[in-house]
Amino acid sequence: MNRRQYQPYISGLKGISCFFVMIGHFSGLFKYTLNTSFSPFSLNELFRAVSGLVLNEGFWLYLFFAASGYLLAQTYIANIGQLVLQCIKRFFRLALPVLFSCTVILVLLSAIGVHNQETSALFLNNWFQDAYADLPSVRDLFTAPYDVLFKGYCSFNSPYWVLKDMFAASLIIYLWQFLRSRYLRHPLLRVLAEMVLLFVSGNCSAVIQACLLGMVFENYSSVYHQKIPPAHPYAKFITLLFLMISFMLNWGLFFSVLIIAIPYFPVFERILSRRIPMYLGKISWGIYSFHWPLICSCGAIFILYLSEYMSIWCSILFSCGLTILLALSLSQVYTVTLEKLATNITGKITFLIKRMLEYFHMA
Repeated sequence: MNRRQYQPYISGLKGISCFFVMIGHFSGLFKYTLNTSFSPFSLNELFRAVSGLVLNEGFWLYLFFAASGYLLAQTYIANIGQLVLQCIKRFFRLALPVLFSCTVILVLLSAIGVHNQETSALFLNNWFQDAYADLPSVRDLFTAPYDVLFKGYCSFNSPYWVLKDMFAASLIIYLWQFLRSRYLRHPLLRVLAEMVLLFVSGNCSAVIQACLLGMVFENYSSVYHQKIPPAHPYAKFITLLFLMISFMLNWGLFFSVLIIAIPYFPVFERILSRRIPMYLGKISWGIYSFHWPLICSCGAIFILYLSEYMSIWCSILFSCGLTILLALSLSQVYTVTLEKLATNITGKITFLIKRMLEYFHMA
């Protein structure tokens, strides 16, 4: 299974997407509140104006979906054995981090508790205050990987709901890449089949469709770059035109176009490949895993405590900053410990399965 050349800016995009998902969830305290009396100088209009993009966690999730599909499509699968191996590897690559991160969340919630319900005395926000109505238990921990990957549910971290469709999309991508390279050699047949695949997936799941869009654009990115090289006098104009059109049609389509468009704008490619975006990409799993339980536990405590000394508005802003620092710190610790352990275990399991497949002449 060969991978194509690594593109650092994609890791930066994934990190930025997870960071803004965290910001979007915290901004839900404003977006979904039932009373706005704590908001000074009529900020509600401002939030309504910008929440569609900067503060919309759903918008940034589509970037993560498209980037994931794009990266998954870079795996070349030559035979059935490699297809089976890659699917099994993908399962453990998600299941073990889910298990380990849910363990961390269980410890966090057991030690600190959830306090989001207590904020109802300060402001009304059912979206926030109804979270963790039932605390997860140790028994839930053992079923967490199954619940997340096959049922789309997680009592430890509700944002994990997307992983079910992302896991399904990854299996579809691996199967499609195998069929595409093995049986669909004619370019026209490939295009028609991929159009049907995107149409069907769009009627099933927007998450799966966004991942598949990333796959399709990865498959044709080299063709686009050959037909319209960066040195072409109208390359930037044509690429910007495609970006504007795709933005009006579909967010998954927009971010898929964005991924192949960035090399046409070297300034943005350099920015996304620098230390901070790359660092966010490195710890992106931790950010996505821990930001919501931290908001409902530590973030709520900060709001309750700080509101005694300042306005609700200011206490929420300070709480947001402190919670972000905690999320980044916990994600860093998790990445260098449990995530590394999960990667090592997955590698050993994959190695054993590969040896078994080789024994049966399937690899």
